[in-house]
Amino acid sequence: MSIVNSYLYCFIVFLFLIFLLPACTSSNSYENVSLSSKANLILIQAEDLNKSSGKEYVPVFLDSAFQTLGDLSLLDKYGKYNFLVNFYAKNYSDMLKANIYADSILALLKGNEDQHPLKYVTAMFLKADLLFTGNSHEEAAKFYYEGREYAQEHLDSCDLYEFRYRLGVLRFKQGRFLEALPNLKLAFSLSQNCTMNLNGYPVFVSRQSYLNTIGVCFERANELDSAIYYYDKTLAYVDEQFPHDQKNSAFAKSVKGVVYGNLGGVYAKQNKFELAESYLKNSIQINYQPGDHLNDARTAMIKLARLYIRSKKYKQANEVFKELQRSIDSGIRNFPSVSQVDFYELKWLYFSKTRDHVQADRNMRHYYHLRDSIDSNTQKINRHNIDAAIKANELEFKIVLLDKNNHIKEVYLIAIVTISVIALSVLVMVWRNRRELKLVNEKIVRKNSDLQMMLKALEQSQKETMLMMKIVAHDLRNPIAAAINVSEMLSTQDLEPKYLEVLELLKDLSEHSMEMIENLLNVNLDSEDLIKEPVEMGRFLNQCVGLLKFKAAEKGQLLETSVMEMKMMVNKEKMWRLFSNLIYNAIKFSPFGAKIRIGMYLQFDMVVFFIRDAGIGIPSDLQDKIFDMFTEASRAGTGGENSHGLGLAISKQIVIAHQGTIWVETNEDKGCTFYVKLPIGKI
Repeated sequence: MSIVNSYLYCFIVFLFLIFLLPACTSSNSYENVSLSSKANLILIQAEDLNKSSGKEYVPVFLDSAFQTLGDLSLLDKYGKYNFLVNFYAKNYSDMLKANIYADSILALLKGNEDQHPLKYVTAMFLKADLLFTGNSHEEAAKFYYEGREYAQEHLDSCDLYEFRYRLGVLRFKQGRFLEALPNLKLAFSLSQNCTMNLNGYPVFVSRQSYLNTIGVCFERANELDSAIYYYDKTLAYVDEQFPHDQKNSAFAKSVKGVVYGNLGGVYAKQNKFELAESYLKNSIQINYQPGDHLNDARTAMIKLARLYIRSKKYKQANEVFKELQRSIDSGIRNFPSVSQVDFYELKWLYFSKTRDHVQADRNMRHYYHLRDSIDSNTQKINRHNIDAAIKANELEFKIVLLDKNNHIKEVYLIAIVTISVIALSVLVMVWRNRRELKLVNEKIVRKNSDLQMMLKALEQSQKETMLMMKIVAHDLRNPIAAAINVSEMLSTQDLEPKYLEVLELLKDLSEHSMEMIENLLNVNLDSEDLIKEPVEMGRFLNQCVGLLKFKAAEKGQLLETSVMEMKMMVNKEKMWRLFSNLIYNAIKFSPFGAKIRIGMYLQFDMVVFFIRDAGIGIPSDLQDKIFDMFTEASRAGTGGENSHGLGLAISKQIVIAHQGTIWVETNEDKGCTFYVKLPIGKI
């Protein structure tokens, strides 16, 4: 027997080593470095020159200024090339030069990806954006896919949400406005716990843009009420992020100017002319100055002119046209083609209304010429399915990966042959000792049979015990409920204080007993018997909080929620008991006047709920016991509330029945946070 055991032990160890070695990989780390201070100063000066009237001198200035630095570091070169990509793309729409510098960035980072993964992914996405703008959609999809794959392996989730935003923008450019919404909303949700985006800007700069773009999608889809909701939500978000920050007040003001222009356009479509005029004038007043948002002011002016023509205020419309023409003739910033189409269409309409047929015909020709050009580009975009292109790249990548795995398969084949030889040797040893093994096996079978019988007896005993307990608990509900009703009725009578005190005590004891009975009726939850339905969890969580606000108000506490729209397949009744238990515990163990936070956020295909209190915390020696049934870890609340030790145990059973997990993070005397992670499930 000992010889057989030795061979089996060696065999198992060998298998362990064979399958462990391929899984051992090294993790790469990279240093968080940036441009040199001198290079950074040069780029700031170049940006100032770009914003002034001397933008044509920017490339010459950059070349001469960077030459004074001598040998440039990799990151200094990266900063220069990245600046020039945006310079040629935004100022001159020169995609040829922009692509040359984008390729220079990728060549610069080749071989250094692991040291600068964030910059490498940014360069991949930048190249993809340029290719898409130049109608090279299949090649753009390849860069989007490869950048995403590298990011998923080397970066955290905060560096990936912009990929979702890009997919939403692609659908927007294709005119698939409602299809763009899921990706835009997901990008906003994924970015909520992040601080910086791929380009190094604060995340709130991206998030306000996401909200505004969602509003634009609803507006283009003619769902105007939803558009107004998201425009208002953008303004509220900006106010929240910039309440007293003087440094960023100019940026916040310009963002509001853009949103005011969008709101004015929507209200104009709803024939709310006075409200539309007010918003559009505010937008123009804020952004009508040289800078990045001048074109937003021009767009608002076009909307205002359209509003005046619709309301037959031709004189005011003509004044807007004159000011807009002066802005265009000044040559400050390019005037987008889409806005030019609207401009010529409105002038055509205006001159038709004022019976100037020569001018009407001239502007009509300009309108159709530009519109045909834009429609042609839109058709090119719509002919390409970016999702299909990305999936094609994914398939190609898998094929390459299979080729690379051929060598690994050969190694595995040799290993399998070796293992087979060893296995054959072990089988020979087992065959030689079959008699002894047979006796051992018979003993094991008998032991297993005895254990099976004991287990069945224990399971039957437990079922009978739980059934009896639930019957007794169920039968006790009516008399205890009657005792509560009688005590409430008698407490309204004119009785002596000592009798009223006894009635109050009787009522409290009865209510505690009723709570324990409810808990007993919910133990041993079986996931197979769980009936699930689609539930909008953000609204549901707010309802749970609303029903417990009165209990919190008794201790002067504030329940603060942070939820989002998310439908999940759950058992509504059990979810109510789960969140009621956790929120009530937070109220019970938090001091008077405390703030309790309840919220939720996405984590891949799971939703994480949290209840954070400011209570007495949980000692480390009790943390492993709080989810046990009839635990001895229960303690009285801050207001003297009793605890039966069943609430958290039942909560854990509900979570497990929904294939989720529950845990707590705590600092004694500083409060604790309970987390519940649940799968979203198929709706």
